[in-house]
Amino acid sequence: MMRIHGSESVSWGATLSALFLALAGFAYSPAAEAKLFTNAYISFEFPETWTCVLEQTEWVCRPSAPDQAQQAIIILTAKEVGPSDSLPSYEAHLKQPRQIQSRTGNLITSEVLNVGVNKLNDQPWVDGFHKSSEIPNYLTRYLATTKDNRIAVLITFSAHTLYYSKYAADFLRAIQSLRVIAPKAGAGGGAGGEGGMFGPGGGAGGLIDGDAPPEEGSGGTGGESFGDKTKMVLALAVLLAAIGAYLMLKKKKKKPTRR
Repeated sequence: MMRIHGSESVSWGATLSALFLALAGFAYSPAAEAKLFTNAYISFEFPETWTCVLEQTEWVCRPSAPDQAQQAIIILTAKEVGPSDSLPSYEAHLKQPRQIQSRTGNLITSEVLNVGVNKLNDQPWVDGFHKSSEIPNYLTRYLATTKDNRIAVLITFSAHTLYYSKYAADFLRAIQSLRVIAPKAGAGGGAGGEGGMFGPGGGAGGLIDGDAPPEEGSGGTGGESFGDKTKMVLALAVLLAAIGAYLMLKKKKKKPTRR
């Protein structure tokens, strides 16, 4: 079950019901064309219109179109397992709000929307969802895991609140297709294991220019608060995650009958 944390209690029953009905057909519709990202330790599908490049020790995937490159970003990093790398440690870390600094120097505390453990293609992942944890006014979904006690993997899916619904299906497809590859000897994913996966200095904050993306004719701004529009986007994002989890569980439970 999805758990939403926050200081404000909002009744979204009717809104969520309408969104679920609107998205039910979408969830079962055939997926658009996608490319397969694969390296020594992980593979997943990403949109044809995106590009993935290696930047230092991180793989960065984002829309190829210049006017969309600031709207959403996927960052993949891996390292050798260290003392602080475990699923309970990741879960405890993501349950705590994170603090970042805006472009103007203001200190911003993230809003923790959801944290739990999900199994994706037989691999357990700590699954966290924050607002303003990497970049102000961006929603970020965190997926972190370890494999064979040798490699630790962290993937972040970030999009501006104005555009999260636009990229939610792309994120969901990538997440549902995630597969961790058993590491070979000497195929460590990066620097050794003393530091944790969530250390300072990395993440989308250093790869997105400013607090807001190009507006693409939306008429919105990159201000600190979006009121009801933000609430609707958050509801949509959480609902998409719930639908994805339900579909994966249903697929797993459905077994072919033998005669």
